[in-house]
Amino acid sequence: MNNLIEKEEQEGFMKFVIKVQSALEDYYGEDGEVFVRDILKNNGLKLKGVCVVKPGINAYPTLYLESFFRSYQEGETFGNIVSNIIGVIESNDGGINLDISSYTDYERAKKKLMYRLVNSDNNEELLSGVPYIPYLDLAIVFYVEMFDERNGTGTILVRKEHLDLWGVSVEELYAQARENTPRMNPIKLLSLQEMLSNYGMGNVLSQNSDQGGDDRVNFPIYVVTNNAQVFGASVLLYDDFLEHMRQYMGDTYAIIPSSIHEIIVLPVSDYDEAARLSGMIREVNRLEVAPQEVLSDNPYYYDSVKGLMRAV
Repeated sequence: MNNLIEKEEQEGFMKFVIKVQSALEDYYGEDGEVFVRDILKNNGLKLKGVCVVKPGINAYPTLYLESFFRSYQEGETFGNIVSNIIGVIESNDGGINLDISSYTDYERAKKKLMYRLVNSDNNEELLSGVPYIPYLDLAIVFYVEMFDERNGTGTILVRKEHLDLWGVSVEELYAQARENTPRMNPIKLLSLQEMLSNYGMGNVLSQNSDQGGDDRVNFPIYVVTNNAQVFGASVLLYDDFLEHMRQYMGDTYAIIPSSIHEIIVLPVSDYDEAARLSGMIREVNRLEVAPQEVLSDNPYYYDSVKGLMRAV
């Protein structure tokens, strides 16, 4: 059952999906075959995807119907919605020009093999079909970055079938991704002041200080991601990252898993202080972070003297 549509809306949503599929089949006739299927995303999220497969095309875009259903509920006519869907499909007429051998041939695929982090408990179904390595309360999964001249960059999740095809182990995947990911997606480090400046709020800290505000806002707090700002929480895995942050944080610090795309690092005096961040993280995840982008409700505590990293 789709988790973005409330249970009471499911019947109406399924009727909408059937109508869309029927309308597309009428439009394309024998020129394309229409497929509707459930697509498993991060954190167990399932979306209803529709695609039109045309002869001679090896890849094609999938459109998720939930957003179109929302527009339909808000008063958009069904005819306009179908026209919009067809417009997106036709804008990709000719297909997505992927070189299939670039990921069926491991010697080529490994050049763009990378890793990212997902939550273990929330992705049991996903992890049953992919190679992964446990890490804290998370899992390291792998993907191949693909590039198409017309449509830009996309990713293909590495599945167990790929291991059979490539004849490699999970350990070999990790070794290759460990080399590629920091090189292809180097760290991007933003201080709290820089982050606020990016949102047009760069004077907030200085105003707070001028008005006798809490000096604790001057603690070193950093948002850490990668240059692409996609799957940026994976910087946690980069060699020497934890020790590198020591120069900004001191000997002990906490890591807030703010999303799959970024983390927040701030100094704490001990494990208990890090643990007190849990409630805030849970609240932010429920209210502010998209369900498919939540990484964890647990902060992490790092003691550089002991070389100890723990999920709180």
